[in-house]
Amino acid sequence: MIYSTNQIKEKLGITYHTIEFLEASQTTTERYRDSQIVIFSYETPLKEQRILKYYSLQHLEESRKESEKKDLFQEYEIIKRFNDHPNIVRVYEVNELWDDKELIGIYMTMERFPKTLQDLIKETGKFTDNEIMSFLEQMSDILETAHYKLSEPVVHSDIKPSNIGVRLIDDGKYQYALMDFDVSVGLERTTGAQFTLSNKALLKGVTPAYAPSEQVLAMVHRTGAISNRVDIYSIGTIALEMLTGQKPEKKENEMFYHLPLNKAGNEWRNIFDKLCASDPKNRPGKLRDLLNIDKEYSAKDDKSDYEKTRKIELKPVPEIPKREPAIKQIEPKQKRYSTMVYALSGAIIVLLIFLFYLLLNRNTETIKQIQTPVINNNGTEKPPEQLTPTQTEPTQEQKIALLLTKAKKYIAENKLTTPAGNNAYATITEILTIDNYNTE
Repeated sequence: MIYSTNQIKEKLGITYHTIEFLEASQTTTERYRDSQIVIFSYETPLKEQRILKYYSLQHLEESRKESEKKDLFQEYEIIKRFNDHPNIVRVYEVNELWDDKELIGIYMTMERFPKTLQDLIKETGKFTDNEIMSFLEQMSDILETAHYKLSEPVVHSDIKPSNIGVRLIDDGKYQYALMDFDVSVGLERTTGAQFTLSNKALLKGVTPAYAPSEQVLAMVHRTGAISNRVDIYSIGTIALEMLTGQKPEKKENEMFYHLPLNKAGNEWRNIFDKLCASDPKNRPGKLRDLLNIDKEYSAKDDKSDYEKTRKIELKPVPEIPKREPAIKQIEPKQKRYSTMVYALSGAIIVLLIFLFYLLLNRNTETIKQIQTPVINNNGTEKPPEQLTPTQTEPTQEQKIALLLTKAKKYIAENKLTTPAGNNAYATITEILTIDNYNTE
């Protein structure tokens, strides 16, 4: 019986209760050319988002099933060798799925990345020099571990933007992680050299746009040797795409892809000429040898039978500014007008002081007039109670005093010119309108 994707989901749902289907595809790499891969997502009880990668084996004969199973478990073991290196995908388990007594598939659970480098390139277009240097430094570290520091060194051999996961770390920078080691090949030791050449085993797969010519030819002719420098070439091709925003291109009926090297500036051009050299002997054995990372190049660091790589000096990489992909940061407008706002505030305050001074003088004159004795026709002083009663409508001075109080309140609330009608500027204008001394 051949199970559908929904039936597979139901079986896996017994263990992974929140499992959801994401996508299914037929594999194109040599190792799993006849396999169907189904990608699911699920959430752990701790609310962590993860991926379940399922390889269907139900259409294969028993001998092929065992071979596929061995290869899948080998991929898991390869990733585990890195001991949770920050630039490698985190995998949690690999397991079998059975139907009664029949093995129908193998699945692996791993972290779910917010996006891949392929997604990020589509969103961002071109990256800054600092972002590209950060990418190269991170890839330098993980490739040096894979090629030189593992007990059984590994060449990934299929590095491309879709095989690099992207994490957004706390300080707003990107952390890149290699994944999909299903076509990786081992390196063999050579006398007097550190894992420079690989064995001549049949290559498992290749993505021509990001692969050097010797790898493409080995795949076409079904034989040939590759070195760790195929990974160096792939990283150089990806970094060039990040710099120029252009993918490798191939004309019809041509075997190899062309890189946009002419779009790189002089300093970068020197670097990419080395990383993407057609002759593997002209590529560096380690990225840091070319980028001058950590320490000066020494022939003792890489006992390769290839020629010594010329070192290119680069300035130290500054911190990468925090950014949102594909959105240019624009300085807030209030910063541009801060000087004008302060000037307007000062002018309004000076005007308020001046108006308050005028009002004080006029109130003083009014008080004097009221306190001046009023003489009757017979020459006697008119008593205070015989004066004209106080009017019920507020006087002009009282209106101005109230408006001054409102203006001060608006200034304290920073309402200088907004909202319309209820701000310091509109209130002062009203004062000037009702003030007989300021008819203009």
